[in-house]
Amino acid sequence: MSKAPAGSSAAADGKRPAAGQQGPPIPAGAEWTIYCTTIPGSTHVMQTTQLRDQLVKSTGMRDWYVIHGDTDSTLYYGFYKTVDKNAKAAREKIDAMTDAAGGRPFRNALIVEPGSVPKVGTEVTRVPHCWK
Repeated sequence: MSKAPAGSSAAADGKRPAAGQQGPPIPAGAEWTIYCTTIPGSTHVMQTTQLRDQLVKSTGMRDWYVIHGDTDSTLYYGFYKTVDKNAKAAREKIDAMTDAAGGRPFRNALIVEPGSVPKVGTEVTRVPHCWK
């Protein structure tokens, strides 16, 4: 799992994400968020922003947010002080979501430290500081 450097979006101190990344300020005390997916490519900003907006409307869940990097954008959900029943329930709900074809686009949703992005193919048991 890659993690943003100290003082960037990984810092749970209410600061803005690092230069080159766009996203909401992380609330003071937030230690966890739910990683949903990363979208690469030349249209990643538009695609991920549209996905976030669609999810807000279709799920009734309002805490979706995106961090845009130079080459990809990452979709997250919520901020949590602890990995409690609310964080686990939200992750399970996101994990169970299906698309129009019946696929589960967020089947790999993980509770991670803010700013963390699991590497593709990494086994959950080998990812420090994450919860499934």
